[in-house]
Amino acid sequence: MKKTSGPIRLAAACLLLCLLSACVPAGEKPEEAVPPPLPLVEDRAGVLAPATVERMERDGAVLRDLTGAEIVVVTVEFLGGRTVGEAARFLFEERAPGAPDQGNGMLLLLCTGEEDYYLLTGEGLAQSLPPERLRELLDQCLEEDFDAGNYDAGTSALFEGLLGEAERLYGVSVSEELARREAGQEPPEEGDPLRAASWFFLFLACLMFFLYFRVNRRRRRKIVRR
Repeated sequence: MKKTSGPIRLAAACLLLCLLSACVPAGEKPEEAVPPPLPLVEDRAGVLAPATVERMERDGAVLRDLTGAEIVVVTVEFLGGRTVGEAARFLFEERAPGAPDQGNGMLLLLCTGEEDYYLLTGEGLAQSLPPERLRELLDQCLEEDFDAGNYDAGTSALFEGLLGEAERLYGVSVSEELARREAGQEPPEEGDPLRAASWFFLFLACLMFFLYFRVNRRRRRKIVRR
């Protein structure tokens, strides 16, 4: 019996391996159980309209998906003996809004019973949203409505202001992303590098077969039998 040469066996093994890796779906890593994110809006004082809460949750979730940044809004009636600043810092540490490695969270605390509010941002936003800019946003969007008891209108306006600042900072558009999602357009999926490598080696194995038999055929033609 004629033995199969080493190159043929090697090429056949490569071809078989590539065929198997190309045809069998790439194994996926088991997903770890991730707790659902906390709500971005907690209207404990009951001063926000349901539509406002729903819109802020929706837009805030899209912003989080796009950038990792979070805008958290909490309303309470009383602070339990704390100052509004102490309560806001406690909530900020408890909630840790934003991406852990970016410090891009924002938290607005409204205390309706004590007629006070406080706005905090993470360290990652210190340069893009300095205290002077935060004060401008509060004065322009919240102060007048808050003094008049129009908590829903003021909170909504300030949320939009903070959202706009985040959009400009990261170069994204929440409204455009919402429109894309409503149209059913999914973002392009990244190719699987393992699957791409499998097809490459399959092509390489086929090329090796072709070249080997082509060269071997030419050699056989040159053999002169006596």
